[in-house]
Amino acid sequence: MKIEISNLTKEYIKTRLVLKNVSININDGEKVVVMGAEGAGKTTLFRLMTTLDPKFVGDILLNGGSVRDVLQKDLNAVYLTSHFLLYLGRTVEENIAYGLKIRRNQRTMIEKKVRDIVLKFGLDKFDGLVVKELSIVDRFQVAVLRGLVRDPSMMIFDDCFKEMSAEEKNQSIEFLKTTLLDFPATVIFGISDIEDGKNFNLRTVVLNEGEVSFDGAFKDSQYN
Repeated sequence: MKIEISNLTKEYIKTRLVLKNVSININDGEKVVVMGAEGAGKTTLFRLMTTLDPKFVGDILLNGGSVRDVLQKDLNAVYLTSHFLLYLGRTVEENIAYGLKIRRNQRTMIEKKVRDIVLKFGLDKFDGLVVKELSIVDRFQVAVLRGLVRDPSMMIFDDCFKEMSAEEKNQSIEFLKTTLLDFPATVIFGISDIEDGKNFNLRTVVLNEGEVSFDGAFKDSQYN
């Protein structure tokens, strides 16, 4: 999915601008990091991009069409936060299948797609286990695959590592890099930790108090 954001401004309370004249272009299939401290505007930006908030000034175009004209149910996107929103009392395969089931896909197709992705990424070792029995890293992988199995055109990860230790975070980032860097979807990694930016080492857009203060290769930023 090609994303074109032009002169985007978002005001929650009068005189308090959360996003200030933000312009970002992301090519179809590109992998980008959006980095900023908590409160910098990352979540607000992602919510606008995924139709969760329709009120803003400026333009957000998805494949050339305004996001204002897109219904949530028709947006082929995955938006994942640190909560994961998994069903802890259900199995790995039941969780991965959920997004396909609510879109009324055929049962045989769902079973095949879910089993194929479970085997591809080695999660068959958890056969019979419910998600609450897994580690936070394994739960994160289940959440990623639940989105991936839908063949989305855009995936957004919004500070997914908040509850993780440094080691858990590194493992999860490595999983994302090996799983998604060659995946055809456009992928945006929202992070707040500079070390995570160094680990991803991708094009990095830095948000600072709602404004873009840097857009380029991480190695060329002041944070490298």
